[in-house]
Amino acid sequence: MNHNKTYALIMAGGSGTRFWPLSTKKKPKQYLNLVGEQSLLTETLARVAPLSQNQDRFIVTISTQRKLAIAHSQEYMPASNVILEPSARNTAPCVFLSLITLLSKNAHASDMVIILPADHVILNHRGFQDTLQKGVDLAKQTSSIVTIGIIPHTPHTGYGYIKIDKSTSKVLEFKEKPNYETALSYMRDGYFWNAGMFIASVGTLLEEFATNAPAIYAFKDRLLQALQASNEKEIASLYQELPSISIDYAIMENSKRISLVPSEFDWSDLGAWDALIPILRQQQQQQQEQGENFLVHQNERFFFSDAKNNLIKSDPSQLITMIGVNDLIVVNTPSTLLIVKESDAQKIKEVVSYLENQEWGNEYL
Repeated sequence: MNHNKTYALIMAGGSGTRFWPLSTKKKPKQYLNLVGEQSLLTETLARVAPLSQNQDRFIVTISTQRKLAIAHSQEYMPASNVILEPSARNTAPCVFLSLITLLSKNAHASDMVIILPADHVILNHRGFQDTLQKGVDLAKQTSSIVTIGIIPHTPHTGYGYIKIDKSTSKVLEFKEKPNYETALSYMRDGYFWNAGMFIASVGTLLEEFATNAPAIYAFKDRLLQALQASNEKEIASLYQELPSISIDYAIMENSKRISLVPSEFDWSDLGAWDALIPILRQQQQQQQEQGENFLVHQNERFFFSDAKNNLIKSDPSQLITMIGVNDLIVVNTPSTLLIVKESDAQKIKEVVSYLENQEWGNEYL
């Protein structure tokens, strides 16, 4: 049996509330075509495809997204490779369930796993693949977990940071999201953004669960037996008992076996609508006729006068006119209209919270 496989595991269960009203429960952000002809999930699978075989790619998501996950991955992996979380238990149980699922499908401890979020935007595919291959090689050589560090270009306060020993590339510390002054000092000191992408062997990951998250690891044998027997009721029962904790808190911030490979590619985690602007600016820089405004999917007809730095998403057949307004995000769907200042894009999740508490709100979610 080949014990040199490289599995790709895509985490795709998010809700994408800050991309409301386009991102909804029926079709969250990772299934939207925001920066290209394919969805973010499909783009992620396409980027990682040269590093893994079709049958070795997996998606882990929630049961309500099963059909979407299959529809957006059918070119890149079998439908049977969609792993379903029985309930939402955060990323550490999610990764653990996925690892045990791989074991149930005869994965070996020495097989490698590339773990990626489904909703990142990366335009430089070659740089991405070169970086991840370096990560795979380093993880094999050092029996460590390798995280991909994004080289900061601004003192961003919305990302976690990573401090490394520059002589060994070993991770010394993970830092929480800082204030502006702290982010500026991190950037000056050569810290990296934490993108939540990591690589390790199946065996190394399980060893780190055993060491740093024993309350989760204790379920390994029973969960494996339930998966091998396809006992969905038992899987759900066991999964519900796992502590709900992120992979960062459970493993990454406690492990002594973390190394870092710097990114050789552009990156955005598309946290909210405003994150699209620099990407669209790069894509649309040749289209001078629309000035300094950014259209998500090109509309054929528009009129802008004294209007700059506006992000607009509407039906491509609609006429768009903007006069004397700047720095707005405007999203128009058949049932909703969103208008928000770019600087307040993070507050969109407040609308989602409001709708969740209204009797009539669910139809807009």
